[in-house]
Amino acid sequence: MLFSTCLNPIDFYEKVNIPEEITSTFFIAMTCSDEEITKRLKARPAERMCGGDAFIKEQIDYLNWYRKNKGKFQLYIDNTDMTILDVADKIADFIKTQI
Repeated sequence: MLFSTCLNPIDFYEKVNIPEEITSTFFIAMTCSDEEITKRLKARPAERMCGGDAFIKEQIDYLNWYRKNKGKFQLYIDNTDMTILDVADKIADFIKTQI
């Protein structure tokens, strides 16, 4: 099982050589509210350079694409009010339905 982050399906298929033995690929989209992503990005250390308004706007625009296309993913999670364990449980439940 491979988890990748910040990579949409089109980029994945263009950049990753999937061995023939891999018969299924699933994409999980995760987003949060605009307010939450703003809060999370501003909380990062300054050296990561992701707290500026222009960067945050780009990230919100990126998340909006996922929100708009959420029905095209096998699993979509809005993790705004979820703990890490909540998200992990949701993903584990999804995996159980696939095996």
